[in-house]
Amino acid sequence: MKSKQSIVKLILGTGIGNVVEWYTFLVYAYLSPQISTLFFPHELKAEAGILTFFIFAIGFLARPLGSIIFGYLGDILGRRKTLILSQALMLITSIFITFLPTYATLGISAAFLLAFLRIIQGLSIAGEYTTSLCYLAEVSPNHQKGKWVSTVPASTALGILVSSLVVFIFRELLGSAEMLAWGWRACFFIGVLICATGVYLRIILPESEVFLKFKEKKLKYSFSKETLKSMLFVGLEVVAYSYFYQFLFIWLPISIFPKNIDNHSATLLINAIAMLIFMGSTIYGGHLADKVGHKKTMLLGSILIVIFILPASYLLLNYKTNLNFALFEFVFSLIFGLFVGSASTYFALVFKPVQRSSALSLSYNIPYAIFGGLSPVALSLLNAHYQFLSISYLSICIFLLAFVLIFFLPKVANNE
Repeated sequence: MKSKQSIVKLILGTGIGNVVEWYTFLVYAYLSPQISTLFFPHELKAEAGILTFFIFAIGFLARPLGSIIFGYLGDILGRRKTLILSQALMLITSIFITFLPTYATLGISAAFLLAFLRIIQGLSIAGEYTTSLCYLAEVSPNHQKGKWVSTVPASTALGILVSSLVVFIFRELLGSAEMLAWGWRACFFIGVLICATGVYLRIILPESEVFLKFKEKKLKYSFSKETLKSMLFVGLEVVAYSYFYQFLFIWLPISIFPKNIDNHSATLLINAIAMLIFMGSTIYGGHLADKVGHKKTMLLGSILIVIFILPASYLLLNYKTNLNFALFEFVFSLIFGLFVGSASTYFALVFKPVQRSSALSLSYNIPYAIFGGLSPVALSLLNAHYQFLSISYLSICIFLLAFVLIFFLPKVANNE
């Protein structure tokens, strides 16, 4: 049994890499005003914001292919080597984006190159998150797996938090002209520096003993009916997970409400605090799953969202203030964290080790690519043609479905 000190080292090695991956991937979203201005012609100003979000979505849509590649590598080459590869790929693409010429130099080709690099980053992200879940599920002690595995979604949130804070600080220190001239590149370059650190930390990680054990036994790599059933149910739960994550932390802070409340910088700061709350709640959700079970904790998180989303949205819509926006973000960060912490642990444990990486990668990344990647675009279109409350009704339907499906989730697999 590993000591607490050794587990902490493994978590730091896995978590820091996860932080920098998601910092690099999500800083794009928070820099979308600058990117839409720099990479598209001025005559497309009205459409530039949607096109920028479309390139953001492309990164997510690349995840199914990435899930096939990195999921297979995770089960064949090992969790550690796959984590190193995904981090190195993110590092290389981050360097290219940092120094990428804009529309003024390359014309519309600049936008196509940006889209291509985002596709490669999408492949990388597909290998990052699920392989990290698998790795920590296998190296953490029994009866404490929720406590440790939940640090993976928490570290993802930390990456998003750092990206939003970095953009917030640069916007406060620099003027609009400086942000367009070099500030946006500086934000990406910070990602390059910490991404290089992440590659080093991944190199010194040990391989999972569970992986080494089943490779030594030369167990048959195959997908049984039981595995396929588990993949289907995990995929359906990921729909709720991915949709609400994009709604709460990506679309809402940078899309509708910055136009109505005091200023855009305030929404980024509120979002940063919300991410801190979400991180703590996610880890507590994993800990609670160890105590009372994954399903009960997931049920609690999903039903609380169903109950509170409509009245909270009505209050926010009719009283557009920083305070109400903050309350909305903080309350749902707390509730959603319980669901994510318990669900992430369940996702990692429900599959048998021999095909755990592939099965989890496919069942997680495919629905996330569709519902996570397209959610900002879909929400923007829905809000443009209908009232904001329609988004609340959509959220209720999605989490009611998630709530019902939890009762039919398969039991977790043996970790050996």
